[in-house]
Amino acid sequence: MSRRQTQAEIPFTRCAVACTSTGSLDYFGKLDPHIYQLRLHIHLDAETYQDGTEIDADTFYRWMIDHPGKLPKTSPASLSETLEFLMDLHKRGYSDVIFVSIASSLSETANTVREAGILLSRRMRVHVVDAETTSAPEGALAIKAAEMLSAGASVEQTLRQLSILKEKCVSFYCIDTLNYLVKNGRMSAAKGFVASILDIKPILQLSGNEIFLKETVRHIDKALDTMVGYISQYM
Repeated sequence: MSRRQTQAEIPFTRCAVACTSTGSLDYFGKLDPHIYQLRLHIHLDAETYQDGTEIDADTFYRWMIDHPGKLPKTSPASLSETLEFLMDLHKRGYSDVIFVSIASSLSETANTVREAGILLSRRMRVHVVDAETTSAPEGALAIKAAEMLSAGASVEQTLRQLSILKEKCVSFYCIDTLNYLVKNGRMSAAKGFVASILDIKPILQLSGNEIFLKETVRHIDKALDTMVGYISQYM
């Protein structure tokens, strides 16, 4: 099917903005009514919850504190769930969707949405933006897209601006406990034990779809001060 044929079957443009629930939009307050969230899944022991509707961040972190020996897991929405999500937007009258996705290095969500977009190409156009990050920066990109569309920007103008903005997104994370790095195999038990004894806190940076070790410091207070310093440099 040619692009021209597909465009002919979708004669108008009414664009929604979508984001994965990892974008933390549940905690941003009131949102533009044209922003929607595709919910990921959280697995705690044998129970599975839909992120943001069946479990919130406080409950998740409380579970981790109460179960220090267990490893929580996550999974993206399935292809069928993604198709159902996009079909619902089509039924609401949208011909286009700008989908801001969690970094493809962290999740298969972007690829799944692209696959669903191909299957629905006769009905709507799905524009996937790999945020190359997650959490608040991911959600902020979705909010920016909605703001631009509401102000009269075209889909193409909005996509170009998101491409520029996502290159400026940098996130820093401090790991207070190394237990989960040991449990998921990213760190040996011996290294984890030594680091814990020395109270070493790794600072990680996520940008451009890559996570890498920025620095290691001792004690959580110093780690937080160090992160503030990095953030102030970028600002």
